Amino acid sequence: MYAANMLSMIHCSPTHYTPEDWDGFVKLLTDTVITHREELLHIAESKSSPDGKERKIRKRYPEEFRFILQHWFPGLRHSDYTIHYVVRPFTVEQAKQVFQSNPKNLSIEEMFRIARTYPADSPEYNKIFMTAVLLNPEHPVANLNAACILLSQGDTKGASLYLDKAGELPKRPFARYHANAERELYRSGEPAAQSGRGRTAPSR
Repeated sequence: MYAANMLSMIHCSPTHYTPEDWDGFVKLLTDTVITHREELLHIAESKSSPDGKERKIRKRYPEEFRFILQHWFPGLRHSDYTIHYVVRPFTVEQAKQVFQSNPKNLSIEEMFRIARTYPADSPEYNKIFMTAVLLNPEHPVANLNAACILLSQGDTKGASLYLDKAGELPKRPFARYHANAERELYRSGEPAAQSGRGRTAPSR
């Protein structure tokens, strides 16, 4: 279901392909001892079309062509595709559905976006932020959010573990959450994390 939803949101641009690998043919000729090698190289490196090159080799050097057709062309006739596509971001409602079925398919920003649609400290709000840190254990903002949630639940020891991983964060409007976390940990007697506890982070 997820794959089908994703495919429905993908727009593919035109692809480019090379049906016959004449560069590979030239390399094989260069590395192989075969009669009329120089003549074959001249044809292969010419500006003729791929079909034109093949016709010339078949007509002028039928014996070599039979060998090439049997042993070389099967490996050289391939198509390499480069597909350029843009995946449209989920709407909030789509993101909520994906969160319920397979949250690892959401970016952390998408999780933050759907969390903001619920009241702060509600079960849904807390579940989304705790899932975000579970799936992104090194993300500093996710760790700070998880620390704040655990502090609101009175779990200062658990909050301390997340706060230690908040990392160096720029000053943002959510500085008060980080400061509150510091105060609560200090009051509870939990050891402070490494230096830099005045850091702040966005909750997004």
